[in-house]
Amino acid sequence: MNYTLKAQINRLRKASLYLFLFTNIALFGTLFTHNTLTSSQYGYNVFPFSNQNIENIDCNENNNYCYDSNWAIIAKKLDQCSIYSIKHKKNKDDNNFKTNDSFNETLFDKNKKIKPEYENSNIFISFENTDNINLHCIKNYPKSYLLYKIFPQLPNLIANTKLNPDYFDATRKVINPFFYGETSISNIAKRYPLKFIFKPFLFIASLMIIIYWVYTKKVILSFDKSEKIQTYYFWGILSGVFLFLHVYFLGMEIDNKILEKLRKYIIAFFILFELMAQFFLIKKLFSIKNLIDDFINYFMLKIKWFFILTFLFATVSIIILLIIYNLPKEVDYIIEWNYFVILSFYYIFTFYLWKKN
Repeated sequence: MNYTLKAQINRLRKASLYLFLFTNIALFGTLFTHNTLTSSQYGYNVFPFSNQNIENIDCNENNNYCYDSNWAIIAKKLDQCSIYSIKHKKNKDDNNFKTNDSFNETLFDKNKKIKPEYENSNIFISFENTDNINLHCIKNYPKSYLLYKIFPQLPNLIANTKLNPDYFDATRKVINPFFYGETSISNIAKRYPLKFIFKPFLFIASLMIIIYWVYTKKVILSFDKSEKIQTYYFWGILSGVFLFLHVYFLGMEIDNKILEKLRKYIIAFFILFELMAQFFLIKKLFSIKNLIDDFINYFMLKIKWFFILTFLFATVSIIILLIIYNLPKEVDYIIEWNYFVILSFYYIFTFYLWKKN
């Protein structure tokens, strides 16, 4: 094996491995982060912080008779919280108000000023310990609390992220879309902060796809230059371009109706073009098998061929089903998530297909 060919094969193997990793990091990293944020209910608690006996707060002119919640102080640390919930009540003399609204409507005028007849009343806030678990206290989540003691930056990051006004929980529950199809990839991937995981890694992956097919073409041309038009290369480059467009338009508001409709089909074109590219590539490899026999793992070539044929058959079957039946959206989402992962296996197969030396 000459040095140039060896270098080209090694570059192709590295591109295949990176492509597999970046694609799955984008998908599983996004899903893991979404579920972590959704399941983390703890946050910065509001005064009172502990479960000890707490003195009443006097409502007077200095705090506008507790009309606002300026008497409440937000904790600076996540572990400044009580294990059990603490109820507070607003009181006038010996009577307490059941709701904030009744307190405000009774004691204050339309200008949010205390009514003259109540200025000399004994108005205060009282506190009562309960037996209810405080779901916002990190102490009630043993694993998270242990992590907080060792590496507090991560729980703090989770709590601060959920306080960000741009944060939006698309599902409000932990999901497993590979089996249950609770949502589409784009529905969570376009949200803050998940878009900062999904989009950068897939942008890199789309560029790596183009690099992958460039290296593939160079390696094959080293063995056979008889074919003027490299069909697999044409479809492969298109698949990279359409993946880039899919990521670029993700989460973007488009006023043009034609572009909006086309955007829905971009990911489908990416899958179709990648399938076509891999299909024609395997055909090409079989046609020059005698030339590359010493450089490939023939067993992996057969596995990849079987994998592509099976995937093509499954794709055609699913398309027919979608045409005949109006399947639930959950089924569409299950197909979408699993297809994305299955496509990535093409690249890891390439990594093991070509021999290192």
